[in-house]
Amino acid sequence: MKVISPQAYTALREALPLIAWYKPDFETYLRAAFRSHPALLVGLNFQAATKRELASQVMTRLMSDAPGYQDVTVELMLDIASMERFPYVEKIKDQADREKWLEKAEIAVAELRRHTNGFKQIRQQHEKRDAARAEHAKLIVRIKQFSDDIAQVRAEFMNLHAMTNPQELEVKSRCVV
Repeated sequence: MKVISPQAYTALREALPLIAWYKPDFETYLRAAFRSHPALLVGLNFQAATKRELASQVMTRLMSDAPGYQDVTVELMLDIASMERFPYVEKIKDQADREKWLEKAEIAVAELRRHTNGFKQIRQQHEKRDAARAEHAKLIVRIKQFSDDIAQVRAEFMNLHAMTNPQELEVKSRCVV
């Protein structure tokens, strides 16, 4: 996997607090994003700290074990980079503020997007590879089933061929059909 550059971490830190206006929405987003790594959020004070401070603390934790958190970091980066709308920012009641913060969010996400192109391509390659592996596994199962069916038909044929009594053969062939 490609190494996450310091500029990409910076772009993520800048974009993260801008995708949600209200802190409860920001917290909800982070909890959903890190549901597979809830330890990353332990001890964060969502009531007292600003979104920018929280984003910095999360980035520090992600960078402290970059190899261990690389997958979750890349997923977070790709998720934010793929945002075309910002429903949490669209909640701002004042139209001038809403437009100002939507523009800031768009600029920050566009900057993050610049750093995620390589990861997006790698993820697409992995998805293609995983799909090919799944298709291959299905094919193996079908081939095994076909092979088992052939072996069963062969065994029945050998049993019928070994019979010496024609009446027994007639009764067996009625049962097979």
